[in-house]
Amino acid sequence: MNRRRFLTTSAAVAVAATVFSKKAFAAADPDYTRSVHFVYGIGNNTTLDNSDSAIKSAFGQVTGGVTCLCPFFLNSLDPMNNSNFTDMINWVQNNNVVVTPAVGLTAQGNTLNNATNKAIAQGYYGLGKHIRLENLSGYYNNSGGESDVKGFIDTCINIGFTKIMLNPWPVNSSGTYMTFDSDQMACIDSAFQNVDPNTWELNATNISTINGLDSSLQILVNYESPGPQQTIAAMSHANQLNVFNTTLTDLGTFPISDHLHWAPPFTQSYDPIDENTWSFIASTLSGFTG
Repeated sequence: MNRRRFLTTSAAVAVAATVFSKKAFAAADPDYTRSVHFVYGIGNNTTLDNSDSAIKSAFGQVTGGVTCLCPFFLNSLDPMNNSNFTDMINWVQNNNVVVTPAVGLTAQGNTLNNATNKAIAQGYYGLGKHIRLENLSGYYNNSGGESDVKGFIDTCINIGFTKIMLNPWPVNSSGTYMTFDSDQMACIDSAFQNVDPNTWELNATNISTINGLDSSLQILVNYESPGPQQTIAAMSHANQLNVFNTTLTDLGTFPISDHLHWAPPFTQSYDPIDENTWSFIASTLSGFTG
């Protein structure tokens, strides 16, 4: 039990039973054990149609508590001083939930290491030492390329961030995965990687390549927003659960040493309260232990 993350729902147990005897879920970093791909605010505004009380009640259904909300904020300047966000910030801090706020616009025509993004990152530091960097493959393929991405990672390290999540691990048009120096790698702790939207399974090549670069890195498995999440939302309730179970079953075939964590969606694109799938998600997260 203490060596595995497991599923408590009967449907998930049934589909995963055949693989548990061979491989187990990843041993979880305490920060990422029960993660949710949760977007509360974009810019200066909240994004969900759910009340704060409904969101808190939903998270309260997870035994052991949600441990990480990622990104929580996307390109929100100085969220600590934004009254729209005060209530939920206080809640996550009082409940020891890690927030991994994100910065990075659409990469085309933009740079990552610019004054606006630096200011956003500086404002996030009051939330903790976690940050997520967005659209990194896009920035890697821009004219600024590698130096732009690495320059902003250095900016984040200089601000004081010690847990930097890459979304996704930057890969250029030639299929080359970016590598980093030892000081940067010491602060890069995780990657946010999407499932294949055609099969809803994990991308084994990405996982093996990332682990080959650093076998200690945590990988959060998610469904890209808006595209794939909107696709799931348009499905029947039964098929939505089938998608999640497909991912979870496949995740269960990977070894503990791959450090994989399911990060189910809770966004404008896919709101599990509205879709009536939160009870399944909460029950599944409740079965994940470090």
